[in-house]
Amino acid sequence: MKIVYIFNNLLLYNLFMARTILFYTAMWVPIVLGSPVALIYIILVKFGLGRLLEGFIHFGSSNWAKMVLKTTGSTIKVDGLEKIPDEKGLCFDGNHQSA
Repeated sequence: MKIVYIFNNLLLYNLFMARTILFYTAMWVPIVLGSPVALIYIILVKFGLGRLLEGFIHFGSSNWAKMVLKTTGSTIKVDGLEKIPDEKGLCFDGNHQSA
């Protein structure tokens, strides 16, 4: 079954298109530009010098994630932030799509 979206207002259509373009730009341009940095980091880790780029990679990846969330219109609500330990990192993974 093919779903067809009909936009009665051309301005509304243009807003959706602009948001889509912004999302894909925010998603892929940093990945393409960051790939050489990732390769350099991998090489530096082999020689024990990985710490030289860790701050730069953390800054770039966290700002990229914030930008992607903003372009998708997502909001984040955090409850219980005081329960997360400062001395180690954590990874949260949703079990299903609505998580």
